[in-house]
Amino acid sequence: MLPPPEAGAILPAMPIHDLSLVLRQLRHLSSQQFILELEGAEIAAECSPGQFVMTTVGGEGNPLLRRPMAIHRVLRDENGHATGFSLLVEVVGRGTAMLQQRQPGDVLNVLGPLGTSFRMPEPGTPAAEHLLVMGGVGSAPFPLLAEGLLREGHSVRAFIGARTADLLLCLEDYEDLGVAVEISTDDGTRGRHGLVTEILEHYLKEREEGPAVLYACGPLPMMRAVDAVAKRADLPLQVSFEAPMACGLGACLSCVIKLRDGDGWSYQRVCQEGPVFDSREVVWE
Repeated sequence: MLPPPEAGAILPAMPIHDLSLVLRQLRHLSSQQFILELEGAEIAAECSPGQFVMTTVGGEGNPLLRRPMAIHRVLRDENGHATGFSLLVEVVGRGTAMLQQRQPGDVLNVLGPLGTSFRMPEPGTPAAEHLLVMGGVGSAPFPLLAEGLLREGHSVRAFIGARTADLLLCLEDYEDLGVAVEISTDDGTRGRHGLVTEILEHYLKEREEGPAVLYACGPLPMMRAVDAVAKRADLPLQVSFEAPMACGLGACLSCVIKLRDGDGWSYQRVCQEGPVFDSREVVWE
């Protein structure tokens, strides 16, 4: 059994870039979901799986506040050098709706990379199966994590949930990476009819004995349910929180969640101490 992961990995001090980046491409996945591909070698070369950026959405500072977006993939040239990165976005309000209307060649102001990353296995750690559990746009940070785990020779399996088949995300990414995928939809239009936590628990009961590590991102009820599954299976779990935030730098305190602190709890900032946390430390409400 691997030891439980610590809270989100604290990265070495690295520069945070505030850049005006050119939009290379906008790819529509559905009427409400799309991928932005941005220039930005500085951010792409320094980011780690689980980190995010804050990006403007409209022109001329309207709306004023940037939006947090998980880094989805690193874009590379034919020599493997990082040249940019992609963001997986779902329309949830005015800002993301405006972002969906941007065109290649437009310039977005982007701040990053920000936050903590997923804790990767230490060199020499016994081999384990790494299980990525995601729902909706919570799928965003996992292709980059899967790529990093595979590069280090680890086994990876993805569990993807969505309301309906048209809203399943990242299937092409995992096909490209050669990652096995388990699918569930609320309406049964693809994969198992039901919740992603149900296919996860079924898989854990049927798999051969051996160490495994869980990672989750998605709606809060889903992550709470994954935490319960992980505890029943006595497996470590890292969770990545999605939270509204105004600055991304820890000053506005708009993105706090409760973490255990001795016999009580204290508020921790998703943008600074997170977005990745050890699920055992989270006060689930």
